[in-house]
Amino acid sequence: MEAIKEQEDKELVVLGFILDDREYGFDVDDVYEVLRMVEITPVPEAPAFLKGFIDLRGRITSIIDLRSRLGLKPRAYDLSTPIIVVRVNNHYVGLVVESVSEVIRTTLRNVAGLTQDVPLPEKLFKGVLHHKDHLLLLFDLDELVTFEDRKVIKRIHESKK
Repeated sequence: MEAIKEQEDKELVVLGFILDDREYGFDVDDVYEVLRMVEITPVPEAPAFLKGFIDLRGRITSIIDLRSRLGLKPRAYDLSTPIIVVRVNNHYVGLVVESVSEVIRTTLRNVAGLTQDVPLPEKLFKGVLHHKDHLLLLFDLDELVTFEDRKVIKRIHESKK
């Protein structure tokens, strides 16, 4: 019983961001950096959500439009559109979002697991964070960038070496 309580009291720091007027997040430990929109080099024959790649200080970084990845309507980018660079399976991947909202310090006690009552693609999310007066879905980055996506990203990285 004591181990469960210790687990619930474990600190969790979440980077919140907005997509389609909803707030989502993921563990800040997965975040490498947040940058503003830069020129993206497109990749022919890539999935529609894989917008291309950038050179991030000598590191080839694939860019995924998170709206497109989730099946949301496209939205135009501007110079203030953020790219959240995360590390997924030994690769850096940039995720284009609408805005970054906040850094949330909380505990695992405030995260609920997904149940059959929540009609969401369970694999994409680790859980639901209760924060202030609203809920945030917490992405599972390993699932967000699927095995097939990782194969395409790996191919891009290898072709740019």
